[in-house]
Amino acid sequence: MEAEIAGLVAAGASAIVGAMATDGWQVVKQRLARLFSRSQPQAYNAVLVDFEETRRDLLNAPTHERVRIASIHEGEWRARIRMLLVADQDAVREFRKVLEEIDSVSVGISADGATFSANAYDNGRVYQQGSGIQYNG
Repeated sequence: MEAEIAGLVAAGASAIVGAMATDGWQVVKQRLARLFSRSQPQAYNAVLVDFEETRRDLLNAPTHERVRIASIHEGEWRARIRMLLVADQDAVREFRKVLEEIDSVSVGISADGATFSANAYDNGRVYQQGSGIQYNG
């Protein structure tokens, strides 16, 4: 179980911090806050504030600092995820579900620029645009 938790902690911190810099973050942030505050429901709003502070740091970071800032926050969230999963074995299953949801909505930051991904269902359309030169081929 320890190896499983270690893998979830690493993947979870990276996924959460990566998702914070995307529009898809709004879809999963409340679910994550509920999960992190399940043993102390009164902590729900404090978790949301922590998420927003991390997100603000990521979005306001200069481009050349984003990877470093993301790494710092991943470390902070790894510690919190580990405490959650070790203290509450039932949280492991729920955390996996949230990670799957993050994977389906996220767009992440990579070291050499932005990486875009999107899913559209049932005749949905997706439009994405970054900055710089656009090539329509």
